[in-house]
Amino acid sequence: FWTPRRLRARTLLSYLPALLVTIVAAILVSHAFSRAQRYSDQVLVSTRFLSIANELRARMATAQSAVRGFAITGDESYLEPYHDAETALRTRFETLNEVWAARPHLQERVTRALRLFFEWRETIAEPVIEARRPPAAETIHLIVRGNPLMDQADRLVAEVAREEREQARLARAVGAHEREHLARAQVDVDVAQDVRLADLQAEPGL
Repeated sequence: FWTPRRLRARTLLSYLPALLVTIVAAILVSHAFSRAQRYSDQVLVSTRFLSIANELRARMATAQSAVRGFAITGDESYLEPYHDAETALRTRFETLNEVWAARPHLQERVTRALRLFFEWRETIAEPVIEARRPPAAETIHLIVRGNPLMDQADRLVAEVAREEREQARLARAVGAHEREHLARAQVDVDVAQDVRLADLQAEPGL
């Protein structure tokens, strides 16, 4: 017959399967949460690189437009955004290794794009600014000659932006899948605990 000691032992043993199920489910939930967090971090990283790539394109476009404006009008106010863009791009160039270390395959393209910008600066922008008001034909010739350099630089950074946008999209999709898996795992834990509790309550003598 059931003595109090045996009854307590039987009660404790009856909880053991539920405890094991809970432990295993908790481990699965923890792993799913870690994966979801990892992909969430990847989205943040890709978003940061995408923001930098968009900034580079905007700075180069600003510099090109400013030089065109100065070449046409001779208005010195056009040079302020040009010099601001040049300073910002030079800073980005000096910190390439630090900023893009996690993306070496993209760093090479960004490096080429910035070198093209500085080549354009030396061979096109600065001569236009130095001449101030050359004959219109010469100004147009310089502007047209500089377009391929800046177009190529823009294409390189645009490729970087597209890749980072795709990386962010994939990371978001996988992260959403992991969060869904996490939610299902949590439901499985709850169901397993409810079923085991119902079984324990149905057992005679408990």
